[in-house]
Amino acid sequence: MIKILFKFLQNPYSSFGKDQRETVTEKLDFVKRAILFCIGSAFVALILVVFLIEMPIKSLLNISIFANLSHNRHAFRESVGPTRAVLDICLAAPFFEEGAFRFILIAKSRCLQIISLLLMLDAITSFHSFFISSLQYYIVVMPVLFMLFFYNLFLIKTGEQVLQRGFYNFTCWFSIISFGLVHIGNFTPINGSLIFLYPFYVLPQLIYGVVLSYAAINYKSIILPFLIHAGINSLMEVLKVLTGN
Repeated sequence: MIKILFKFLQNPYSSFGKDQRETVTEKLDFVKRAILFCIGSAFVALILVVFLIEMPIKSLLNISIFANLSHNRHAFRESVGPTRAVLDICLAAPFFEEGAFRFILIAKSRCLQIISLLLMLDAITSFHSFFISSLQYYIVVMPVLFMLFFYNLFLIKTGEQVLQRGFYNFTCWFSIISFGLVHIGNFTPINGSLIFLYPFYVLPQLIYGVVLSYAAINYKSIILPFLIHAGINSLMEVLKVLTGN
């Protein structure tokens, strides 16, 4: 899969709809392989970050960036309760993030492209948080996303054009990088003197972004990247329960 993803990154547009006619069984097999690849890649990336960055700065500066992540996750679970935390992590967050970062890659009309771009920018800036809570935002946005997805399916059948080739690859690359970097917010408060190290801590999310974008483009689908994303988060939650961390 690594070779396929490297080729995809060079020219995402060339993969558009390439395997959309595969059978349901073949698509589900890809979902399974993608989840396992993402988790395996994330494990390798995190091991490298721990040994090459986290342990040295802990030893030299007595600073742990991962400690902030652990604290924030615990605070989130305490504030919303375990049931809602699992639902948010395993279902709501993947659904919203795929709508925000991948929908623009398969949107079939100018109006849908603009809406998906606004969703992406809001996901990056959290602009909505100045006005409403995350729960209120999800309640409003989730039904809207459902309607947009179904409307887009109808437009796909009409054969409308996607983003122009010259802009399409840039949009995909921007989506992947933004998706990864937005997860730096999980490590707040950010240590300004070490800000250059934080992108390494979201290497797993950057890898996920590549795989999820490939799934969306290659299969012209928002469902497959959602299944992969939800599968990754769900397995991670299971591992946390099994390891007690």
